[in-house]
Amino acid sequence: MNDAEDDRVWESLGLLAKDGDALDAKLDLDELQMAATNPLVASGLRPGADIPALVRSVENQLHEVESASVADFVREGESLSKLHVDMVKCGKTLDDMESTLVGYAKQLAELSEEIRRLQNGTTTAAARVSSRSAAEAHLSAFIDEVIIPPSAITTIVEGDVGQDNYSSQLALLDKKIAFMELEDTKASVAHGEVKPQLDQLLLKAVQKVKAFLHEKVALLRRPNTNVQIIKENVLLKNKTLFEFLMDHSFTAYVEVRDDYVDTMSKLYNVLFQRYIQGLMSLKEDAGARGELLVESSSFGSSFRLGLDFSFTGKSQPAKNSFAIGDRLESLK
Repeated sequence: MNDAEDDRVWESLGLLAKDGDALDAKLDLDELQMAATNPLVASGLRPGADIPALVRSVENQLHEVESASVADFVREGESLSKLHVDMVKCGKTLDDMESTLVGYAKQLAELSEEIRRLQNGTTTAAARVSSRSAAEAHLSAFIDEVIIPPSAITTIVEGDVGQDNYSSQLALLDKKIAFMELEDTKASVAHGEVKPQLDQLLLKAVQKVKAFLHEKVALLRRPNTNVQIIKENVLLKNKTLFEFLMDHSFTAYVEVRDDYVDTMSKLYNVLFQRYIQGLMSLKEDAGARGELLVESSSFGSSFRLGLDFSFTGKSQPAKNSFAIGDRLESLK
């Protein structure tokens, strides 16, 4: 066996590198044991085996397998060519799909960014709407507190004080005036515009209420007036009007109060005078000691000389000497 054949044998056994040097790597014993179970390898390891002939046989088998494989590839060439074309088409389709997906991904990224921008804009707009709604509610409440409805103005200026809804309109006016006295309201522009109108309306209301109460107090001065009914059904019923004057025009309240006090003073004076006169008309003069039942001139001289009266006193008889009085009670 020459050197070339030896190299081919060692190379077939995997013990010679491509550059002709023996491999330095250690052989795996498990791999050698598995190779020994191969009949071809086992026949080559048998003592006296013709290694070159065995190698040539293996090479011939490899050539046959290679030739058969080449024939198979040739037969399948058209199919492989078609497969290649299909693979190229698939590759192009996949490239197109990749391009489409990349475009979709870019559009989705743009849409995501747009959605994020819209979300931020929506959040900002919602905050603005919330702030605007709060400001609008505050402004609406402020306007409602400042402005007096035209119907209330008409009722206060032209209405009758004795109407049922007049007191409610005065209460509304009182509420508006109290709101105008707040420090925050005084700092607003509306205060300077609305306050003079409220003052004029208040002045008109005070004048009408004062005149109305003077009229009701004057009812007490009418002859044969039931004072108790006037006080309960008229004056006490309009108690809120007195309170309105006390809160907003103490001078007018004092005038009405003095008018009432003066009227009631005169009324009580007249009533007590009548009462005293009535008592005086019921005065009864009782007989006193020393008073005569009859006049002294009616007695005769003989009777006067024969009797000794031991009393001295008035010679005029009592006016009611013969009145029964309460003598009946003493007889029971």
